[in-house]
Amino acid sequence: MRLVSVLLFIGGIALALLGPLVWEGRVPVVLGAVCVLVAALLAARRNRLALGGVVLAVLLFLTPGLVNGWRNGRGIAWEVPKGEVVELAAAGYAITSRHEDQEREDSPSRLIGRDIDSGARRWRTAPSFEGVESVGRVGQTLLVVDRNGVLHALDTRTGKQRWASPPAERNFPEISDGRTVAALRCEEGLRCTVEARALADGSVRWSAPADFDNSFLGAPRLTRDSSVTPPVWPATFVIVHLPDRARYEARDLQTGRVLTSGSTKRTETASIGNVFVRADDTTLTATDIGSGRVLWRRPTRDGVPVNTADRSSRMLAVVDGGLLLASDSYLMPDVKLGDPIRILDPRDGKVAEHPGVFGYVGVIATGTATPGVPLVRKFGDEEQGQDQLLVDGRRYARERIDPFEIAATTTQAGFKSTLSVYGLGKRRAVEVYDRRGGRVARFVAVGARVRSAGERLVISVGNEDDRRSYVVRGR
Repeated sequence: MRLVSVLLFIGGIALALLGPLVWEGRVPVVLGAVCVLVAALLAARRNRLALGGVVLAVLLFLTPGLVNGWRNGRGIAWEVPKGEVVELAAAGYAITSRHEDQEREDSPSRLIGRDIDSGARRWRTAPSFEGVESVGRVGQTLLVVDRNGVLHALDTRTGKQRWASPPAERNFPEISDGRTVAALRCEEGLRCTVEARALADGSVRWSAPADFDNSFLGAPRLTRDSSVTPPVWPATFVIVHLPDRARYEARDLQTGRVLTSGSTKRTETASIGNVFVRADDTTLTATDIGSGRVLWRRPTRDGVPVNTADRSSRMLAVVDGGLLLASDSYLMPDVKLGDPIRILDPRDGKVAEHPGVFGYVGVIATGTATPGVPLVRKFGDEEQGQDQLLVDGRRYARERIDPFEIAATTTQAGFKSTLSVYGLGKRRAVEVYDRRGGRVARFVAVGARVRSAGERLVISVGNEDDRRSYVVRGR
């Protein structure tokens, strides 16, 4: 009997700890724990040994959860305090918002500036915001829009407010050159105006009537989610679509002077820095907007640039600093790019090629003008079987990659997939990888989600009433 007890004890431990490596699911863990428990009962005459066996059986049963709880914590920089939402993580700060009364969404909100690496609080504002619609950044200036359409400019380092605009029905700060910011302000009935203000003091430099058609003054909209507006885009001019919806004007950001104009019916446009790109049925042309000098010109038969998510905006999609070239006209984010992926640099007209995949793919970008290669997702088919995510030439194949849970920064890529988890079987998990290679984090939890907050990814679990959020560690 003693030999049987010893064999069950040793075999149970081995099965519980090593079994999950070759046998998917909780079965080996449960069987191993049962074996140890039976061994303990056979040794019931020896109270200490029996008690130790029972305790060990319980620990073995709990081991997968404990191991995965430990692994979930790896790669996490800090947990966001309950009740706070990360609005932006950039320039060394994580900006969070918090309702003063957690039971009322219409209660005033405050902003908190935290260290991006540790989460330590650096500053906080008074609860003076009527909710927070969006938070953007230009240099050391935060651009915050509240629910009353007021645009607030705050110092990123101190949280001190520099100036605030009058309220509006809707307000979208979209274009900046570091000195001036242009916003699309709309009143009831979507009667809109483009308004340029000095970043330093908020003084109005010029304004002009504009149409609301998702062109966002030239800031590319790369997702169909209507609740997501493009981040502030770096350019020295704005592309204004006139209220008649027939023409556009490219205006100097500093003065409002019209630099060029054209038909929105026959021309699609884009901006980045001081480069103005326009495409008609046959030709793609880039111009230095200040001097009017043509930088390059190429026929569209050599590659048709992909459009933003709304065709009515008549805007070309500048994706991670480049124009994606395809064989036909497509809208972000679902396109056919082929293999290789061809990306045209609008500054010099040169085309770079990167590993791709055939068929329809989903394109996920950082939303910035920083040159790079967007993420590409491909649904599995009868040949491939698994879904694929292409990250800077690396392919990640999974049983299922959630198309709505993929996020990218310039340094990291995160996605939600189905994984075989030690001792638990198949589970939905968020994975985060460094774009140079190597996994940063793997988070297994029911309802886990991932999103980009600028320079960092944020993983969240739970609903709005009981949300827990975690900022992923940076490089």
